[in-house]
Amino acid sequence: MKTWNREVIRLEHTKAYTTIDDQMYLSHCTPAQNESLLQRDGITHVLNTAIELETQRFVNVHVLHLKLYDSPDQQLPLKDSYSHVKARKPNIGPNFGFLSQLQEAEIRLFHNPICSTGMAEYKADNLLEILDGSGKTKEQVMAVLKQTGGNAHVALDMLLD
Repeated sequence: MKTWNREVIRLEHTKAYTTIDDQMYLSHCTPAQNESLLQRDGITHVLNTAIELETQRFVNVHVLHLKLYDSPDQQLPLKDSYSHVKARKPNIGPNFGFLSQLQEAEIRLFHNPICSTGMAEYKADNLLEILDGSGKTKEQVMAVLKQTGGNAHVALDMLLD
């Protein structure tokens, strides 16, 4: 019986996969389409997110194929993406750091620094929850967010002063 530690070391050594943690690996599509390689390394499930690949059918490996669009010609603004997901799962709440990274990526992709301005309302609402009882208004919070270029962490520090 293999131990996870030995398996992880062997997998890291093959360069076929990148180890994410002791039970999750990331690879290019080629190793994920090779059932004998997957079985040899004890991998029992594959999540395929490549849109251009057909779903593999394996006897001893379960495959889930989610077609995720990630090419530059599939441009859905962050505000629209957020609204789409929020409509299906109302209790989402990405943290400010992650949201800021998404906004920076969107600015690079769309070459438009104002494309994520709709997310300022989301940040303002979350800051107002944090500042509950402070007497700050949404307009004040929005103004500070604008001052900080949408940086919620800096805005919170300013609003707490």
